[in-house]
Amino acid sequence: MSQRCRPENTAIRRTAPSKPATEVLRVLVPTLAVKTLLDHGCGHGADPRWYRAQGIDADGFDPHPPFGHDAQPSRRYDLVTSVYVVNVLDDVGARVEALRDAARHVRAGGALLVISRSTTCIQREAARGAWARHRDGWWSTGTRGTFQRGHSDEELAAILQDIGLRIVVPRPGLKLSAEIAWALAVRDR
Repeated sequence: MSQRCRPENTAIRRTAPSKPATEVLRVLVPTLAVKTLLDHGCGHGADPRWYRAQGIDADGFDPHPPFGHDAQPSRRYDLVTSVYVVNVLDDVGARVEALRDAARHVRAGGALLVISRSTTCIQREAARGAWARHRDGWWSTGTRGTFQRGHSDEELAAILQDIGLRIVVPRPGLKLSAEIAWALAVRDR
């Protein structure tokens, strides 16, 4: 079993947008008047390409150089998304730092949306797949170094508050599966 976490191995190659991206376009773009968007941890970049095709000024960032989106963004955005990033990082500090970096790219008055697989989803998958425990989660495929850790909505909101963002309450009506945890926060300054 690999002892090194390889979050890049969890990135899925898609030709269609993710379900969270379609909900972002349906709900958050009009509600928050989003003109600029950064998909922070975009993997292969399918969602940013789709956002651009829908007329949104969108960029993607992913720290894994082979994906081709590893140049740090040089501007701030109306909305930054972090979709299925924190659940594949095996270190609490790395999770916080990933969200802190994402928050650096949110303009004053802009928002950060974080989405993770839920705690119950990951616990069920771990039991079904007989995943090996690792730190506060599981190796989903130890030989590939893929890790999973579920979160609750409240846990994600607490992290966003800890890094200085204000949680949006009430939450917008994103229609996401119960398998997903999410939080939306605003940068006030």
